Amino acid sequence: MAEILYRSNCVLGEAVVWHKDKKVCLWVDVESKIIFEYHWEKKKVEQYKFDDRISLVVPAQGNNLILALQGGLVKFNTTSGLLSSLPSPIDVDWSNYRFNDGGCDENGRLWVSTMELQHKEGAGSVYCVENSGRVTKKIFNISIPNGFIWSPDHKNLYYTDSVRREIYSYSFNAATGQIGFEGIVIRVPENLGLPDGMAMDAEGKLWVALWDGYGVGRFDPANGRMIDFIDVPAPQVTCCSFAGDNLDHLVITTATSGMTPEALRNFPESGNVFVVKMNVRGIGTYIADL
Repeated sequence: MAEILYRSNCVLGEAVVWHKDKKVCLWVDVESKIIFEYHWEKKKVEQYKFDDRISLVVPAQGNNLILALQGGLVKFNTTSGLLSSLPSPIDVDWSNYRFNDGGCDENGRLWVSTMELQHKEGAGSVYCVENSGRVTKKIFNISIPNGFIWSPDHKNLYYTDSVRREIYSYSFNAATGQIGFEGIVIRVPENLGLPDGMAMDAEGKLWVALWDGYGVGRFDPANGRMIDFIDVPAPQVTCCSFAGDNLDHLVITTATSGMTPEALRNFPESGNVFVVKMNVRGIGTYIADL
């Protein structure tokens, strides 16, 4: 069973990530427009508030973070508070869309997705932002794109379409950033909830946050089966990330969005952030070079 790490009371907690250089765990509350920065050793939390929805936070060089705000990508300096605009997709109607999940590959490229605010079927896309400033649409016709993660050897990119309950594998060329569709590797049964954010362990297994699934499942992409499960005392589990110096803790975000008063009474820890000590290590997070 997962235990409380921090009572953040998020409406939509998401995008948890470990920043190895600063030894902090970062996550966002999309709807409250807040970044949380949890200092692992001090057990202290700092918050950064923004004017727009924020769906993704990625470690960058120094005191900088890359943020996906509703309206565009920015670089944020946590010391000065300075925001600088970054190259962003130009074919997105931000009044009806926002960014969703994403991640950074080993060469510092940012991969980030978009979704329609009403979860319109097939309206989402995936973009790659290179350090040259080039922005390329890589994947389209997704509903809610989530959980971007690479295999331990960095030869495969995985992501999920939450609405379709499917997790896909793409071949990945780390040198060029080229991808090639390989197939659906996991179909999450309806009774397990919707697959959301994901983490990769050192054995090549995917840990998948399960919205309306009350936990995180460990899936084997080689055969599509769930082989382990972590109970979380909240129904709407949104994202997970390996954290800590040894990458042997799993940090898990949750949400209260859309829950009834009765459900909130039954699951009062919903919206908080949880942690589990693991018997398998995770794969580290890469630093964005933008």
